[in-house]
Order: sequence, then structure tokens, then C-alpha cells
Amino acid sequence: MTSSPSASAASGGVGLVDLRFAYGGSASNGPLLLDGFTLSLPAGARCLLVGANGAGKEKKRFQISSNSFDARNPLSLELFSSLSLSLNFSLSFSLKPGKTTLLQVVAGHHMVPRSAVSVLGRPAFHDTSLVASGDLSYLGAAWRKDVAFAGYGVPLQGDLGAGEILSRVPGVDPARRERLVSLLGIDPNWRLLRLSDGQRRRVQVAMGLLKPFKVLLLDEVTVDMDVLGRLDLLAFLAEECETRGAVVVYATHIFDGLQGWATHLAHVSKGKLLRGGVVSEVAPEMDSGSWRSGTGGGGGGGGGGEGSSSDASGSATAKPRKLLTVVEAWLRSERDEARAEKKKRAEAAAAAPGSCASEAAATTTTKRDPTPSFPSRQMAFFR
Repeated sequence: MTSSPSASAASGGVGLVDLRFAYGGSASNGPLLLDGFTLSLPAGARCLLVGANGAGKEKKRFQISSNSFDARNPLSLELFSSLSLSLNFSLSFSLKPGKTTLLQVVAGHHMVPRSAVSVLGRPAFHDTSLVASGDLSYLGAAWRKDVAFAGYGVPLQGDLGAGEILSRVPGVDPARRERLVSLLGIDPNWRLLRLSDGQRRRVQVAMGLLKPFKVLLLDEVTVDMDVLGRLDLLAFLAEECETRGAVVVYATHIFDGLQGWATHLAHVSKGKLLRGGVVSEVAPEMDSGSWRSGTGGGGGGGGGGEGSSSDASGSATAKPRKLLTVVEAWLRSERDEARAEKKKRAEAAAAAPGSCASEAAATTTTKRDPTPSFPSRQMAFFR
């Protein structure tokens, strides 16, 4: 029997109570990205946040009319009037109603009602001392930025040494810093300009773990790390939870080496929490063996193991199922339901009176010229 979210937060954990979130502050300004989340994580919990990639598209329709122009600017109004038309267009933008949004809300990046998100008994957004003190730590996107005319995800350019960065953080226990440097295999002489993505990620993770945290939120931070680095990090986090009662929420798509590591599971889909709680309650069919039973401190790999194909297909088996097999079954069922719903909507739209389905089909079957004409000789070069 799990405790209430408020009790878990008061006892040093995280509590979500009917969490609803939309950009703009309310559903009237946009779609709900998180809808009705209720989850309780007590002190010492290690929660795996699982789910498919949540990059849904939401279309917004705008209409441009003379009212859209500033009346104090005669030039713009005259220009629009000379066109004598009204433009309608749809703008599609990417929304991510899933794991990343949830972690950012819990980290206090977005304002929600005080009672919706409680961390250590305090509201995540309104109590800034959670982050300032280091009790609440969030590790998300890599050290990259978007640069105009250069592209997205450009690595931060700075000729700084890894040892120099780590040593400048005030109020850090030197013994803890040295342990993290050794654990993550960081060379203090590394220069950021010459690091690979994996090495850069190691330095970023070390920076986030320098101060003893009470709640740690990880958003796919091990995706660039090698096997040994990831397993050593998981062992360190498990120790922090067991010895200090810290809470770790880890969103990942990589389940290798995670068998038996998590104490809680949370399955997110389309902004909703489909299932969440203690592993034995959420997935009673899963093997609950000890995480330390494997080699290298991170054993019991999350792979399907024996009979994983038969388990994924739904056939009966007496053997406990692996973490990867259980999550795979959840995601496949979710995907099949989404595809069936999409097909049903398409069929209903095609059968509606005045449908343009036949015209669309005719358009798609029309053979097009593979070498379209270009208005200039320079562009014609690319035929």
C-alpha cells in the first residue's frame, strides 16, 4: 500500500496531486500537456520514468486581417489594404507532453498550483530555496545552444579545463569531488573545446552531483555515456538513495543494466500517467531480483533474456519477465491503440459527406516529374 503524495513529500520525498499543466497557465491558452498526474515517491525511492517519445504536433490556426496591423503605422495598413485579402494559415509546432515536461515542472521551471507539486514538503515553483540550496537538482539537456545561421545543438565554446570548472563550485566537499572525478573517469586536464559528447556529458553530470542532493531529476543524461560510466553512475545513485534517503527520478530509453535498480515505475503517455507506483504493484510479473546480483555492480541487464520474444508476444510463461520485456509490452500496446484510433478517425473522415478523399487519392497517384524545372541556371545545377 503506497502512502499519499502529500505524506511522501512531507517525509522527504516527492508528491504530485492531480497535476495539470498547459503553457500559458490554463487549458484555454493551449492543450494540456500534463493531465491529472498523481504520484507518490517516498524518501529513498528510485523511480524510472518510461514512455515513448512525446513529440506530438498541435495545430494552431491564425487569421490575419486589418485588425492585425497597427493603426498607428499607416504604411503597414496601406500595404495590407492594397492586397485586399485575408490570409488564413496553420502553424504546427512541436509539443512534448511527456517525460521532459514532467521533470521540468517538478524541477520548478514552470508555475503550477502550490498543492500540485510538493518536493520535500515545499512547493517546487514557489520555494526557490530548493534549487538554491542544492536540495533539488535537475540534469537535462547537454551543454549546447542554438546559434543563428549556425544550427541547433552547437556545443558551448569555451577554452576551460574540466578541473578548473569543478574546483570553482563553492561549498563542495573535496572528498566527494575527488570521488566523482574518479567515478566518472574525468581527467582534470580536459579542455571543453576538445571533448567528445560523452566526455562533455561526464563533466556536466559531475557538476550536478557535486553537492549532496535530496531530490535528483535526470532526463536521459546517460545517453552519451559508455557502459562502464553509466553502470558506475547508477551504482553511485543507488548508494545515495540507500544511505542518505535521496530520491532519484530517472527518465531513460536505455534499460540495459537497470534490472532491479528501480523501486518505482511511472509510465507516461500523451501527458497522462497510465501507471505509477511501487514496482511490485505496477508490474507484479517482473523479476524483482537484486540489482547488485549481476557483475560489475549493475547486473541483471535490462535485456529481454530467455523467452523475451515469447513474453513480448503475450504468450503465457511461468518465468518472471525482464524490465525491457515489460516496458516493451506496454509501449507496443500503446502504439497499437494509437494506430487503431488514427485509422478509425481517417475512415470516419473519408466517409463524411463532402469528403475530398477521392481527390486526395487521385493526387497521390499522379506521376510527377522527378526533375522539376528551376527558374535559374544556378539552381538547375542541382537537378
